Amino acid sequence: MDGQELRRIRKKLDYNLRDFAEKVGISRAQLSKYEREVTGLSEERVNQIKQKIGLALVSECELHVHFDYLKFTFFDSTIQTVIETIIGIPMKYFIVEETKQHNYQLKYSCGNLVVFAWIEDDSQGILMDLTGQGVYELEQFLESKELNLKDWLANVLDSSWYLSRGYYSRLHSTRLDIAIDEIYDPMNGNFDLYELKKRRDQDLIKTDFQVYREQEKKFREDHGGLTLYYGSRGGEGMFVRFYEKRYELASKMRMTLDEVLEEHGIWNRYELELGKGYNEQVFNDYINGVSLDEIAINLLLSKFEVYDEQVNKSGNVERMRFRSEYGESFSSFMPVDDMGVFLDGNHLLEIVQKMPFGVGMKIQAVFSENKGQLALSGRSSRARTRTKNIMQEAHVAGTKQKRKILEGQLSLDDLDQKIDDGEDILDWKAFLVVSGAMKKQMNIRKKYLLNRFSGLKMPLLKATFDNPYLFQSTLYGNFTKSKYQNSKWRHTSTVASFAEMNFFTSLKSGTSLGFYFGRVDSTIEEKEDRQAIVSNSKNLIYLNILLSNKQNIKGKKTNNPHFALVGDTGNGKSVTAKKLFMECALMKDRVLYIDPKKEMRRQYMRVINDKEYQKKYPLDVEFIKSFNFVTLDVRDKKNIGVLDPIVLFDKTEAIATAKAMLTNIYEGTWNLKQKTAINEAISKVVEQRQKGKIVGFWHVIDELVNSKVEDVQDMGRFLISTIKGSVLELSFSRGDVKGLSFDAKVTILEIEDLDLPKEKNEVLDENKRLSVTLMFALGEFCAKFGSRNPKEETVVFFDESWIFQSSPEGRAILKSMKRVGRSQNNFMVLITQSVKDLDDGEDGTGFGMVICFDEVNNREGILNYLNLPVNETNLKWVSNMVQGQCLFKDMFNQINRVVVDVIFEEWLELFKTIDDTDASVMENQFVA
Repeated sequence: MDGQELRRIRKKLDYNLRDFAEKVGISRAQLSKYEREVTGLSEERVNQIKQKIGLALVSECELHVHFDYLKFTFFDSTIQTVIETIIGIPMKYFIVEETKQHNYQLKYSCGNLVVFAWIEDDSQGILMDLTGQGVYELEQFLESKELNLKDWLANVLDSSWYLSRGYYSRLHSTRLDIAIDEIYDPMNGNFDLYELKKRRDQDLIKTDFQVYREQEKKFREDHGGLTLYYGSRGGEGMFVRFYEKRYELASKMRMTLDEVLEEHGIWNRYELELGKGYNEQVFNDYINGVSLDEIAINLLLSKFEVYDEQVNKSGNVERMRFRSEYGESFSSFMPVDDMGVFLDGNHLLEIVQKMPFGVGMKIQAVFSENKGQLALSGRSSRARTRTKNIMQEAHVAGTKQKRKILEGQLSLDDLDQKIDDGEDILDWKAFLVVSGAMKKQMNIRKKYLLNRFSGLKMPLLKATFDNPYLFQSTLYGNFTKSKYQNSKWRHTSTVASFAEMNFFTSLKSGTSLGFYFGRVDSTIEEKEDRQAIVSNSKNLIYLNILLSNKQNIKGKKTNNPHFALVGDTGNGKSVTAKKLFMECALMKDRVLYIDPKKEMRRQYMRVINDKEYQKKYPLDVEFIKSFNFVTLDVRDKKNIGVLDPIVLFDKTEAIATAKAMLTNIYEGTWNLKQKTAINEAISKVVEQRQKGKIVGFWHVIDELVNSKVEDVQDMGRFLISTIKGSVLELSFSRGDVKGLSFDAKVTILEIEDLDLPKEKNEVLDENKRLSVTLMFALGEFCAKFGSRNPKEETVVFFDESWIFQSSPEGRAILKSMKRVGRSQNNFMVLITQSVKDLDDGEDGTGFGMVICFDEVNNREGILNYLNLPVNETNLKWVSNMVQGQCLFKDMFNQINRVVVDVIFEEWLELFKTIDDTDASVMENQFVA
């Protein structure tokens, strides 16, 4: 701004040199030097002048903001009190005339200062009706009395001021207009309303106003004038009018357009006509130091989103977008608005993570200054004054004090106490960033966030005008200092309340790298099916179980390599186990799957022999053909004794396994002599084996049969009769067999004629007891498989592992299997029916990762095992799980409800255990 421009602004505002100098707070002599350019204007001085006269700089256009209409009704007062005391002008200067305007009888006017009254009935109150010129004249009169409009409004609106003096009982403000005049700028140009109309026609303007109309007039042949209207007049809302003020002035004053611009310098005018629903807040902000230009622009921004026009190759209009080598996206920044007085439990950051699509979060915070007019103490004092006025007016009007007012009063008391105590207070701002691959997707997501957070009492601001600014100012190293939005964006709280947003809360599950496992379900509600969760969750889970025993992984809470999969049959446990198995098979490690139920080979062979499957997935067929499928059938003589514990295992493991098996064969209990004989016979044979003698498990039976003790002899004969011709022959040899060995990378082991119990507490017949007994040898072999080569990573999947919990000997073998872990690079995946099978107080190894599918009769047990509170919410969390959904505790000790997602349809064919029936297909067709 130079001296000539300063003089032009002063004349446009109709100030003489002396009055203007007083208004802007500098001496007349100094102002004269500025205008004559004897002294240059500093940037600080220019900003001071602009602030004093309400001149703002927005998008390189100068705006002059001022009140354009004030309408006050005073109740229980007199015309003389209003004119001489409230306004302060003697009655003799007012002209009185009869009128029917505004449904009154008398009109008192002094220039453009107008007051309406009734002759006798004062129930309607006394109306002061000031147009824009009337407001200007009131300001001029007040300045002559060394007052200003802000101070005058502070008194008039202060119930303690007018009630204590008896001037009136209450005050209504039924209309308040604010005008924003865009000053003519020949250098940089001005905004063209036809551009705004064009954007509206292209649907580039989003607004809450339901009513819109436009009007174009011809004031002269060479002068057009466009006016855009939004909203409806009257009521408590807002009515907005944008029009080309220069043309109106040209027509009214019979001047050319150039003459109007030279004399008055106004290009466009933007008028805000505010109903009583807005007035109270506007007056409160203005009286308490918020500049009128900030108030006006905030009001506009709250009602309009105006997008920049961008046209793509197809000629379609686009909004702000970002491009990179990975593609493009459209983004929108939304500041978090007033969250209320209490921030307790708001959990903002946790809620953001629960949105069904990616939402960015940017937070900026600084410690507040405690003392000073612009610091906390000053802000608290002004807020306290506003609250007091509102409470007094509510009391006089006989209305109930709103809860929000009382909460505000309490929060101010608390804030003042914390200031006095020297407690740290934060000023902070939070911004949500939403993006979409297309502008339509972004707008849908933006609308979803606005509605969702509004329902959570955490409203968001659209802030469309500020999106480029917010993008720049929220980059690292920058900080928001917007001149117009600070009051809306800023939140003030203690550090403890700030922390209620749940910083460092993570809904992440699994590892950062690995195979895609599924998705986190961040809700508590029951979903219709697994796919509904996948569609509504953005939190993808990756999993590499081989990282569980690796060092120096940030945040990892355990080095335990073992994985537990538990849950009732039919919930997705088997599919999850087979998915993990296939993923491990794709890696370099050696994999063994123990399949006691004998499902996998049959299903895999059926699928890969299907001609259609071979045609669609030839690579999968070749991959599965590379697996080593081993079926131990006792009818095949070469399988006899391949699981002999005396042959396969070292001394300690051989003795423990052999004891467990011989103890479990008998449905009753061996007596003391028999138990002693078993221990001695096993130890003797194992010692012989250690010395190189060719002996096996049958030699233990020979020792018992040849005993001199009759009970022991009977036991030996019983064991021979039981073992011969049974599945147990797989574990009995004369020591001349090689024993079971797996040299293939991937092996699936099943045993023919294995008759395992269906339930944990099932009463066992002889076949089931013998099958369970054989599992002991198989379990110990798994431990040996994992410890063969410590430098080689091995993974063992053991299905139906709950069987080992049925006896002390079985539990001992389970411990042995688990101990072969971190040091041997062995990863054990145990698949069982309940978390009860995992709970062994004497076993310190535990499981590094656990997946719990629903157990209808043991939901409290699931929560207890995962160290989660047993309450109504968590029980609902478990009971609402659908098929394929489970609770997952990963190696970082993060527990989430997740859904397992198999994205390869060719794998799903392999994992099926029960084919769809006609009835099930028809049932699914009728599911809503």
